[in-house]
Order: sequence, then C-alpha cells, then structure tokens
Amino acid sequence: MFTAKHLPGLLAILLLAIAPGCFSRSQDSPQASSASPANPTQTSTAASPVEPATPSPESESEPSQAVPPQAAPEPTAPAASSSAPDTTSAQASAPSADCANAQTQAEINQCAQASYETADKELNRVYQELKSSLNSQEQEELIDAELAWIEYRDQTCEAESSQYEGGSIQPTIYYGCLERVTTERTAELQSQLEQS
Repeated sequence: MFTAKHLPGLLAILLLAIAPGCFSRSQDSPQASSASPANPTQTSTAASPVEPATPSPESESEPSQAVPPQAAPEPTAPAASSSAPDTTSAQASAPSADCANAQTQAEINQCAQASYETADKELNRVYQELKSSLNSQEQEELIDAELAWIEYRDQTCEAESSQYEGGSIQPTIYYGCLERVTTERTAELQSQLEQS
C-alpha cells in the first residue's frame, strides 16, 4: 500500500506518463496540418489553431467526425467569368456577418472574400462591355491579355499572402490583394472603354 510519503513520487511518475500525450501533436491533430490557399493539398507542420481538422487517409476507416470548415474559408483564385449574376451591390455577396462590425477573424475573412467577389463582378461587367465594343481581332487580344492578367493576379496575391501561411489572417491578406489588383484592372479596362 502507498503512503503519503510516496505520493509526490507517484504524482511525478503519473505526470511523466501523461504529459507527453498532452504536448505532442499527432498527424490526426487539428493543428498538425494546414492547407495553403495556393495548394489545398499541400500541408505544413505549422500550427493553425483556426483551421478545422480534415480526415487523413489513415483515419478514413474510422467514422468521420471532422468539423465543417467554417472558421476560415479556403482562399481560391476564381477566374474571371460572366456566368455569375450581374450585381454590384456589396449586400448581394455579403456573408451573414455584418462586415462593418466584423469582430472575429473568420468574419473578417468572409467579408474580405465578399468584398473581392463584388470587385470581381464589377471587373466582369466592364470587361464584357469593353469586349462587346471591340472587333474580333481586338477581342482576341483582350482575351489573351485578360488570361495573362489573371495569372499575374493569382501569382501576386499568392506571394503577398504567403508570408502569413498557416495563420488565420492569410485569407484576409489574400482576398484584400485580389480586391486591390482587381479594382486596378477594372480602372484600366474602364479607361480603355472610355477611349474606344
């Protein structure tokens, strides 16, 4: 039987047995991997306390209890398209969060994405208007220029946000860059439209 004089030693042994499990991170830990916006399949060993866990191939035999990704949207770089409804209202693409009073990083990220999407819709509107005012040769040149610009936009914003990789602010930096570069391109196309 153990006596009070053995208690400190037992506590120390118990602590040494339990502590490694508390402080080490396994591959199944939510903080063990994070996806970069440029490559969602790429993982990093940096801790990301905001991003939810995704099941690894090893854990697929167990019932999936992954949390839906609500903390921060995965940044993507959608190509400019005219298939989206044509609205320029910020409310049309605004998330449920009140962007003027966004307080959590997830809300700020959602608002940054919504703001970019609004800028992208305006770019697409101006692009379509300019394209329809050009002859077929000029339209081909515009399409080529726009495809090159999309590649430039994506590379620029991936590079700008990469220093925050794994951090909860990375989507805000990424979408802020997309919005800024898109707004600049819209102004360029608007200027071309006014000159034609």
